[in-house]
Amino acid sequence: MIRACPNDFWDLDNGIDKYIDLINSNNDIRTMYSFKGNNKFGFGQMSYLIFCYTKSFEKQVLNVIIPKMKNEFGSMEYAELNVYIEKPKLQKKEKDVAPYLRFINHPDYWNINHIKIELMDGNSYEHENLWKVLTKSLTT
Repeated sequence: MIRACPNDFWDLDNGIDKYIDLINSNNDIRTMYSFKGNNKFGFGQMSYLIFCYTKSFEKQVLNVIIPKMKNEFGSMEYAELNVYIEKPKLQKKEKDVAPYLRFINHPDYWNINHIKIELMDGNSYEHENLWKVLTKSLTT
């Protein structure tokens, strides 16, 4: 995988690069942000993927992939799956961007359909399984 930023802070989380590479092999999807929880005990742990997608892939994402994720992870006792569907929006001014994201200075950066799928809490197995299911769902 080619890293876009030389700053280690923005490097991929340990063990996530294999999933990101496979997901980005789908020409209808591009990952934007990701984080893979690695807290062994799971309390306060979070994993997420924010990705954009083509118009031709939209029905697959909304009608198949998201329901599959909710079915797979929606009934866990100690973890919570959240899905956020975002429509395109323009950033009018730099001050509208969170300070830690100011390196994104192109006003059209978020002017695309994108989705955030996150798993809150749960144990390491559940977070690893999330990445496996996400990858399989987004690449088949």
